[in-house]
Amino acid sequence: MLKSLYSQSLLANLLTPAIFVIGLITLVRLPLEVFPSVNYDVVSITTVFPGASPEQVERLVTNPIEDEVKTVFGIRDLFSTSIEGLSTITVVLDQDYRYKSEVVSDIQRAVDRVEALPAEITDRPLVQELKSDREPSILVALVPTGEMSSSFEPSLEHRELALALKREFENIRGVGEVRLEAEQDLEFIVSFDVEKLRAAGVSIDEIVSAFRLQNLSVPAGEREFSSGVVRYRIENELTNTKVIGDVILRASIDGQIFRVRDLAEISIGLKKATYYSRASGQPAQVLQIIKQQSADVLDVVDELKEVASGFLDRVNTASDQAWNWEVVYGRDLTIPVRVRNEALATSILIGGILVFLVLLLALHWRTAVIVAIGIPFSFLGAIILMPGLDYSLNLLTMFGFVVVLGMIVDDAIVVAEAIFSRMEKGESRDVAVVEGTASVLRPVLGSVATTIFAFAPLVMMSGIFGQFVKFIPMVVILCLLVSLVEAFFLLPNHMRDFAKIPSAEEGKRFHWFDRLRDFYRSFLKHCVRFRYFVLVGGLVFIVLAGDLHKKMGSFVLFPREGIDTVMITFEGRPELSVAEMAERIRPVEEALTKFSREDVLSVMTSLGLIQTGGQETRRTGTNYAQVTVNLSPSVRRELEVSHLIRVMTPVVEEVPDMLTTSIEEAAGGPPVGRPVSIILTHDSFEVLEEVAAEILQELASIEGTRNVSDSNLQGKFEAIYEIDFLRALQAGVSTASVGLGLQMLVEGAVIQQIRGENERMGLRLKLKGDEAPEELLSQLSVLSRSGELLPLDRLLKKVDSGSGRYSIKHYQGQRSISVYADVETSIVTASRANQLMETRFSEWKTRFPGLKIYSLGENRDTQESFESLKEALTFALIGVIFVVILTLGSLWLPLVVLMSSVPLGVAGVLIVFVLDQRPLSFLAAFGIVGFIGVAVNVGIVLVDRIQKLTKELPYREALIEGSVERLRAVLLTSVTTVFGLMPTAYGWGGGDPFLQPMALALGWGVAFATLSGIVFTPVILAVGDDILGIFGKGSLAKK
Repeated sequence: MLKSLYSQSLLANLLTPAIFVIGLITLVRLPLEVFPSVNYDVVSITTVFPGASPEQVERLVTNPIEDEVKTVFGIRDLFSTSIEGLSTITVVLDQDYRYKSEVVSDIQRAVDRVEALPAEITDRPLVQELKSDREPSILVALVPTGEMSSSFEPSLEHRELALALKREFENIRGVGEVRLEAEQDLEFIVSFDVEKLRAAGVSIDEIVSAFRLQNLSVPAGEREFSSGVVRYRIENELTNTKVIGDVILRASIDGQIFRVRDLAEISIGLKKATYYSRASGQPAQVLQIIKQQSADVLDVVDELKEVASGFLDRVNTASDQAWNWEVVYGRDLTIPVRVRNEALATSILIGGILVFLVLLLALHWRTAVIVAIGIPFSFLGAIILMPGLDYSLNLLTMFGFVVVLGMIVDDAIVVAEAIFSRMEKGESRDVAVVEGTASVLRPVLGSVATTIFAFAPLVMMSGIFGQFVKFIPMVVILCLLVSLVEAFFLLPNHMRDFAKIPSAEEGKRFHWFDRLRDFYRSFLKHCVRFRYFVLVGGLVFIVLAGDLHKKMGSFVLFPREGIDTVMITFEGRPELSVAEMAERIRPVEEALTKFSREDVLSVMTSLGLIQTGGQETRRTGTNYAQVTVNLSPSVRRELEVSHLIRVMTPVVEEVPDMLTTSIEEAAGGPPVGRPVSIILTHDSFEVLEEVAAEILQELASIEGTRNVSDSNLQGKFEAIYEIDFLRALQAGVSTASVGLGLQMLVEGAVIQQIRGENERMGLRLKLKGDEAPEELLSQLSVLSRSGELLPLDRLLKKVDSGSGRYSIKHYQGQRSISVYADVETSIVTASRANQLMETRFSEWKTRFPGLKIYSLGENRDTQESFESLKEALTFALIGVIFVVILTLGSLWLPLVVLMSSVPLGVAGVLIVFVLDQRPLSFLAAFGIVGFIGVAVNVGIVLVDRIQKLTKELPYREALIEGSVERLRAVLLTSVTTVFGLMPTAYGWGGGDPFLQPMALALGWGVAFATLSGIVFTPVILAVGDDILGIFGKGSLAKK
């Protein structure tokens, strides 16, 4: 069979360029992204309840929805936040639920069953599934040019230009959605003069009734006549300010008419926003651009910038513009895409060159070229398969190519070396190809299978981290499978056609390896002779490495390295307005302009909003603000994040009237919770507040914790009124009119949505002037049953005042307070901080019956990640052992293969991370699991040869000679793997800090495992031979 397979030179020579051409075409068409598209398994339910207090939102909206959602199976966590005018419920799905795909639909149906929502809620609750491909590819802020100001409200012209730019962006190919951030709808604002209202004797009821009765469009049907069909309808819609001004409020028999324009001013304005945006210190209208999943982010953003440039040229040359406009780009994902992909491409190129140089050191240049062809062939073969799996070219798939770079030539090296050795001995090319390939078929298949089995469980890891990183092992597996086709079909044909036996002169180039082999033989003899001392030395090394890491090492789920975003947050006194917050933080924005534009790409400000992470970090209110500093990638800037924070901290701390401020780096990698996130649940708020205060004090006392805070925030000052229902009923007054009147006095009441000339607009009724509502209660009246005008102050009485709650949070349907903290990982890790806190949990639960305490955030993420990694490690070991058993035909030899390389490989990784002053991380642990499959290949190749030689040589001699004969293949396969990873591990040519831990763990793990394997495999076999000899059982290698 092999003979016929290796007689297909023409097919092999045609297939290679065909794969290259098809692969390159596919590569060009693959979309580029930063991270792959993943489903976060999170569902949000958002309900807007205008003007309602947090208590009202909780009671009337959040509780009914939660009650229905809790009946859905497959939910792990249920969080909710009720704030003024808004209910947000976050549902985290159970990763292990069998029918997870149906849960989102079940949640939607549960929400639809909630019918008894307040009438003020005009839109149904919005249910959204959170996915990474719904995140913006770039933010485009349209701002006026000029000096930095404290202004924050956009003008009508500003909004119209932003909407025009939005429409142009929507026409770009590959753009899926364009969202206007904090969009403000247009409103007709009718501002009544209270003195004129009182003089005219017009009540609230008459105003509302007039607008509702005189804004109508009634279709009356059609009539057919001989001349044709005529359609009839009544058209009295309020579509502009003139028509609204003509609305008749009262008309008497004597001809006296009061119209709206007689008693009020009518204007068009913007609805009050939840928060406002600024960019570079100017009012901004920010557009979020979300690309289609299949689109290339570089193509989309490049065209978008061209469209924006053309738009600005047209707008700024128009004669009717009051000022010029510019755009500021925030969170431009094409920057990290270009930098990271260029860095990884450079790493692949450098790694490929290093691998080829290693091959040239040990192989004839023709053989080295034939082996090296397997690298691009395997890469392009895998790329051809990627569209079928819906994979894009992103940071993680690119890193998969880096990981496998040195591995994919391992099988080709062993096959080529076996063929080449036979050709050196004088066998014909045809015989050498067939016999050489056949001789290594079993160990090569076993070696590749162990690597695949080591990486395959990593594909099945659960959780959000598993969804992100599964792309790395999948690319590795694809490349390895393609490399097998190349090694066993294409390479033997190429070796037969193009390989050359080196002349005596050329052979001198390889004498260095003969000397290395002689040294290894001598060294190995001593190791086998003093095998028990060598074993003890290995055990001591392992123990010392573990002890060293325990004392000097640490673990951080995702280290904050390569940070390119800094967030500065402000919480002012509750009474501060948006305008006052804008004025106070202006010095911070000005200070940021002093940094180089090459380092600080943009400064985006949110007034009225803080959100540093997931939904649990979101806070809205006039006294909140956040400045987001977007930096150029760390590999391309001179400015260190620590320096920026050091310079800006005094500026931030000097901002007056702030309750809290913070300045911190944005976490990299997949979304994770806060380092310390403790949730308390209890029926009593007083209990929750008391325990939260103690936890805050305890957390603050732990050295290395910072930004300690809780979710129990002080709300705004409230004035609470009650309606005198007895008087209202006696007078026949509508209580709805009383409530509407108070709304008009405060910020205006939107009584209906009407069709403007271009869009639907709210109709807001309010009173002119800046007087306090309390002063106007006597001036605004409602109509009684008898037609008498009753002032509002006779129907409303103030019953309470004071600061209310900013928000009411729930966890698993119960009231909760969350306590958060960040950590300085150089002083204390998140895991250690949580461990210290958990020692007090039982005490608090004993003191306060019914109290439940949950440790979530990064702590739970870490625990779950390690549980998933443990499962992956278990499955990897089972798979590797199974393959080794089948390959070597022994139940005992897998233990020898694993013990000879893996423990010392792991110990070596721990030492490297300590010396490099790096914490172990999730990706480092991920790399350790992955390297096991590569590490055992050393033992497989050595033991396979030793087994064969035991039939020809004495056992001890077979141990030595079998190891020596396979030294070149072992070193070549391992050194190529290490050299393929080192450019990424150390950033040669531009690295990526996010992926460096995994590259370090894999590279150094393979390096230490190889050195360990070539020494300890024969040593352990010799020890095993001693043990079996005692019982007269023969040699271990024969078992």
